[in-house]
Order: sequence, then C-alpha cells, then structure tokens
Amino acid sequence: MKKMKTSRTWMWIALMMILVLVAGCASPQTPTAAPQEPTAPAVEAPKTPEESEVPEATEEVVSEPPAEVKPPEGVEQVLRINFRIPAGGVDPVVEQADAGFQMMSAVYDRLVVVNSKMELVPQLADSWDVSPDAKTWTFHLHPGVKFHDGTTLDAEAVKHSISRVLDPANASLYASTLTMVDSIEVIDPLTVRFNLSYPFAAFVRSLALPGAMITCPQEVEKWGKDFVQHGCGSGPFYIDKFVPGEGMEVVRFDDYWRGPAKLDRIVYTFISDEQARVSALIAGDTDFETNIPGPMLPLVESNPDLTIERGPAMMVEYIGFNTTDPIFSDKLVRQAVAYSIDMETLIKNVMGGVGVHASQPISPLAFGYDPSLKPIPYDPAKATELLKQAGWSDTNGDKVMDKNGESLTTKFCIMSIPQMVQFAQGVQAYMRDVGIDAQIESLDWGTYLDAAQSGNCPIFEIGEGANTGDADYILWSQFHSSMIPASNWTRYNSRTYDELMVQQRQEVDPDKRLELLNQSVRLLMEDMPWVPTWVRENLQAHKSYVKGYVQGPSTTYMDLYPVYIGK
Repeated sequence: MKKMKTSRTWMWIALMMILVLVAGCASPQTPTAAPQEPTAPAVEAPKTPEESEVPEATEEVVSEPPAEVKPPEGVEQVLRINFRIPAGGVDPVVEQADAGFQMMSAVYDRLVVVNSKMELVPQLADSWDVSPDAKTWTFHLHPGVKFHDGTTLDAEAVKHSISRVLDPANASLYASTLTMVDSIEVIDPLTVRFNLSYPFAAFVRSLALPGAMITCPQEVEKWGKDFVQHGCGSGPFYIDKFVPGEGMEVVRFDDYWRGPAKLDRIVYTFISDEQARVSALIAGDTDFETNIPGPMLPLVESNPDLTIERGPAMMVEYIGFNTTDPIFSDKLVRQAVAYSIDMETLIKNVMGGVGVHASQPISPLAFGYDPSLKPIPYDPAKATELLKQAGWSDTNGDKVMDKNGESLTTKFCIMSIPQMVQFAQGVQAYMRDVGIDAQIESLDWGTYLDAAQSGNCPIFEIGEGANTGDADYILWSQFHSSMIPASNWTRYNSRTYDELMVQQRQEVDPDKRLELLNQSVRLLMEDMPWVPTWVRENLQAHKSYVKGYVQGPSTTYMDLYPVYIGK
C-alpha cells in the first residue's frame, strides 16, 4: 500500500504561533551577560525554558541511523533525485538557489546545523563556549576530519572558509548574517575563535546557514573562480560530475568522519515542468521528487509505490516590488496590489490547497514571527480606494487607471515554471480588475535572478525562508538598506527599519529582541515592499523503497546521509 508521512502541518503551525510568544522566556544558565539564544519553536514539542538559553553543544548527532540498519545485499545503492530549479554551481559561498544548497548538503559540512526538529546541533564543531560578555565564541572541532582531496579540515580551513563569506569580492548573500564578526583566530589546529563587535543572540544559528558550509582551502586556491564548477568539502559524498543547468552526480566518500554513507551514488536531475517531473517519478526514471505540485497530489496519492513526505516549511512566497520604480515607489500602490489579490482562491485553485495564506514575511516556525498579524484580505474596493488616494483614476474609460497622462501599466517577472506562470496570470487578472495592467514576462531561472537583482522587474515573485529558525536572516538580508541590491531586490530603504534591525541584533534579552523583531515586521507590513502570499509546505514524494529519509522544514538543508535503497 501507498504510505503517507505527514505532520498535520497547519494544526501544528497554529500551535507554533503560540509557542513563538514564549520562545525567549528563559533565564541565564550562568551569571554572565551572554545573550539567551532565541531558539525557534521545536517541530514536535515546545522547548522548556532551559532549552531556550545560550546554545551549547548537545550530545545529539545530526543523523545516525541505527547500526543494525544495513542496505539489503545485491541492491544497487543509487538514488536518483530531482529538483525543479537548477543549481548555479557548487560553491556555497556564492550559490543562490535553495536546490543548490540542498544538493550541496551531501558534499559539505557546517560547524553546526539545524536538524529536522529545528534544533541546533553540532556537526563539525564538537562543542563551543562563549565569553562572559558574549563577544567571543570558541569552537572545538572534531578531530580527524578529511576533505575529499585528502587534506585535513582544521581551524585554518574554517577561518579560510568563513573569511570567504565575509570577503566583499565574493558578494556572498550570507555576509550580512556575520557582519558582527571582527576577526577569526586560529587557537590551535582544532580550535577556532570568533571575536564579535557586539553580542548577537543568533550568531551560532547564523553558522548553520548554507553559506557557512566549510570549503577546502587547497581546492579553492587551485581553481580560483572556477571552484564554483568543481567544489570540494568534507561531507559524506564527493562530486563526480557537475553540469550547470543539467545535473550533478556525487559518490560516497569512504573516509567520511562519521563513517561511510549507505548510498553509493546520488544522481541529481533538474526537471522544472510539473507534469514531466511527476511522470518521471511514477515511471521510475527518478526515485525522489523534491517538489510535488499541489494539483498533482491526488495522482501521487493514488500510486501504491510512492511515499509522500508532507510537513511544514520555513519558506514564505511573496510578490516583491522595486520600490524605486516610478509606480511602486508609492506604498499606497503597493498596498493596493495586496488588497486586489484573492490569495485564498489562488492557493486553492493554482497551488492545489498546499500552503496557507501568509500574514508576514516570516514563517510561523521562526523566532520573530508576530502572531497578532493577519493575512491581508481580498478587498478590491479598498484596493481601488488606495489607488485613488495615490492619484490614479480611469479618465478615459479603458478600465486601466492613469495619472498625468500615463497609464498604470507595469511588468511582472516570473520564473518559467508552469505553475508559477499560472499563479502570475491569476494575480494579473486580479490586478486588472482594479485597473492595474501588468504584463507578464516569463524568464528562465538564471535570467530571472539577474533581472530581479538588477532592478529590471517592477514586480516579481519568489520565496525566501528563515532556515535557521531565527527571523534575523530574512529581515536583514531582504530589507536592510545595506543589502541593496545583493539580496534586497525591492530596494527598500527605511532609516527607521534599519535602526530597528541594528537594535535587535545588539539586544541580549530575548523578550526585548522579540518585540524589536515584531516591530520590524509590522513596519514592513505597513510599507509593503513585499506582499507575503503563502507559507509553503514541504511536499515531496519518493519510491517506497527509499528508506531512512527524515524531512525537515529547512529548504536549504537535506540530510541524505542515512538514506538507502531497501527494495
């Protein structure tokens, strides 16, 4: 029989909204000034106050299948897994696609990771400690770790890797999460120290972001800018072949420090068309599909050979505006777009009911989520009134608003994925009903990224997630003015917002920091550089003979180390 693994997602999310309110109500373990870590709500159970304090290493490993679980003899241990969006390369410092980071999770390790329960757990760092003023963080590395080229992963390698993130020449999207790092010291081969300019409660969680994967210094120096096509880490698999836009193959690294993985090889493919990728899974051309379109869920559910993985995700989809565009520089127009869209209907009819209407840029799973905010309702009358307040009216009766002789006509950029194009068409129709004429421009992934980042898209749609469980990454990288245009594609520039973000980073009290984050979110929902559309669900499916996989909310981490083929 077909099996379904699901987590009663949205009942669970409702519980998490409550848990966010109490996520930081802890007292310090020691009488120091160390910031209390605002731990994200746990996936399966709320944390106790003691678990919400300054993060310390736990004894839990990232994933460890029971020793007695062994793949059946004579069964080829090759996993074929598909993503709908291709990876731009295999260098985590410069990659932008979540699919790329999920793939690279098999190739690279991090000092720490956030596991499937959104718990912070050690990976390369066996333990860490923090100074009384919380500005010095010392990490103790696991001994005997080797990169795929045979060289040793030591403190120098960690310093080299994180320094690449901080180097402006690399324009890493993740540099913004580590701006408080003043210096990195190598104490001894297995000890590395981070000196911060100010205490930052989410610092350790920032090291779980994919940009902080540890890369091999020797291979980086060997390949230079071409490292993006080669890659080299210390993970359970090494890269055998990478073809941009087509796929990647990785092979088991037998000298992996946690022991060899179960799989011999993983073959990653990129098929974007919804029907084609689901058909490939059903036909057995692939074993695992990472993104099942909601409308095709009944077809997958009816197949007895497939197991469905369904659970909450950190990603929030959104419609973004270039706030320097002559039309969308006016927040009244941006607000009008938000009220013009019947998002509930689009989620039901285009997304197949997978996902829930978002109330803000932050997932309910993240510290910083504000449960007092409600999704923007469908209210075309209010949208029309807001446009009139902004000076727009239909003076010539063509059903398109105009002002000073210029019509309210704009461009809407979307990825050339059929479901997303259909979504854009629905949004286009709703905007047209209130007098906004949006012309859709469908672009391939690479062209789309370039267009949105360069400011050539007045309106665009994409998703982003607070994958560490802390809102800081999203709120800083997507909206702080210092991130224009690297990751702040809306070009949102607010001195008040910037000041709030600096204050929350430097606040050590979790309750006060939560309030600052909530103030930031409320300001965003007033200024509306984004229209949050829906909170994604992780909806995946694989052949039932794929064993050992545990799904998590992160869209940038995928643990295939314990997976094996059991048929």
